[in-house]
Amino acid sequence: MKLKRKKSLVLIIVVLLLSSLLFACSKTEGKKQQKQKEDNRIIVKNVSGIFELDNEVYVYSKDGIINKVDFEKRKLEQQEDIFTNLYNYEKSFFYMKDNNIYISDNKEEPLIKNVDEYKFDKYCALFKSDKKLYGYLYKEKKIFPILNNAKADYIKSLDQILLTGKAKYYVINNMEEKNIIVNEIITDKTKRKMDGIAFDANKEQAKFIMSSSYQKFQDIAEEDIKKKHGQTYLDTTSNEQIIVKPKYYNDDIIFFISSYGDDCYLKFINKNNAEIKKIKLGKKNNYKDFKIIDSLIIIGFSDKFYYGNIDKLHYFNKTYDKIDYKDEMFILENKNKVSIIKDNKIKEYELKGQPIVKYYNSGTYYYIYTDGQNDYIDKLDMGF
Repeated sequence: MKLKRKKSLVLIIVVLLLSSLLFACSKTEGKKQQKQKEDNRIIVKNVSGIFELDNEVYVYSKDGIINKVDFEKRKLEQQEDIFTNLYNYEKSFFYMKDNNIYISDNKEEPLIKNVDEYKFDKYCALFKSDKKLYGYLYKEKKIFPILNNAKADYIKSLDQILLTGKAKYYVINNMEEKNIIVNEIITDKTKRKMDGIAFDANKEQAKFIMSSSYQKFQDIAEEDIKKKHGQTYLDTTSNEQIIVKPKYYNDDIIFFISSYGDDCYLKFINKNNAEIKKIKLGKKNNYKDFKIIDSLIIIGFSDKFYYGNIDKLHYFNKTYDKIDYKDEMFILENKNKVSIIKDNKIKEYELKGQPIVKYYNSGTYYYIYTDGQNDYIDKLDMGF
C-alpha cells in the first residue's frame, strides 16, 4: 500500500515538473515569436510624409531623402531618381531636392534655393528663403521678389500672405503694425494700406474679407481692390465672439462661426442681398475644430461633429482627435484607433500605435507610429 502511494506521489511530481517545463517552453516560445514580430517591423527615421507613385509607397524626410517601402521584404530602399512632388500645374510639376525647389521644365537649375517655407496657390506659388519672399506665377513662368526682397522680419509665416484677383495682387497682414498691405505682385507697388486684419481672399476676383478692428473684429467687410473706395460692410459683430474667422464659401457667400453667450452658431452672409442665415450648433465650451474639404463643411464638438453645406447640415454622434474626408468616407482618429464612416455605417480598427504621419488612398491606411525609441511604418487595409 505504501509502495503504491509512493508511486502515485512520484507520478504527480513528474506530471507537475513536465507541466512547468511545458509552460516555460510555451512562454519562451511566445516571447520568441513576439520578439520576431517586433524585429519584423520596418524602422523609419525623420519621416515628414508618405506618398504613392505607380502603385509603390514612398516615405520622405525633411532633408529630402526618399525611401521606397517594401512591405513584403519588410525593408526600405533609398531612391536617387525620385523626388518629393510638391504641386502639379498643367504639364509641369514642382519638386524638392536638397532643400531646393525645382520645376520639371528646368531640372538643371533650382527655381529657388534654401527654401524655409513654401505655399502653392491656384495661380501662384510663394516661397520664403533666407527671410526673403518670392512669388512665382505659373502661367507667366516668372519669379518675382515680394516686398522688394527686403528682409521682412514681421512675416513669420506665409499664411500672413493672401493671393487675390488671379494672383495679380497679394495681401499681407502686418501683425506688428496691425494693418493690411495690398501690393501688385509684378510691380510690387502698394495699392492699399489700411488698419485692420484680412481674413480671406477671393482667388478669382480682386477682393478680400477684412475687419477694421484688429482683435475684437467688431465688423466684417469686403474690400474691392479695383475700386477707389471699395469697402462694403456686411455684418456687425460687436455682440458676438468670432470662433472661426470669415471665409469665402463661394463668390457670393461668406461664412464664419461665432458665439452669442454660451451658444455657437454658423453664419452665412449673402453678399448680393445682405441676407444672413444663422444655424445653431451647440455650446461654445464644447466646440472643438473646423475644416472645409471640397466645399464640405466639417465642424467638430466634444460629443459630435456636423457636416454638410450651405443648404443643409447633418451630424454624427462620434468624437475624434483628428478627422479627414476622402473617397466619400470620413476617417476619424482616436489615439491608436481609426474609424471609417460611409453611408452612415461605421467600421473601427485598432492600430499598432498612435499615428504621427499618415496617408490614406484606395482603401489602405499607411501610418507611422513610435514606441518611444524608434519610428515604424505599417499599413492597414480597410474600407467598405
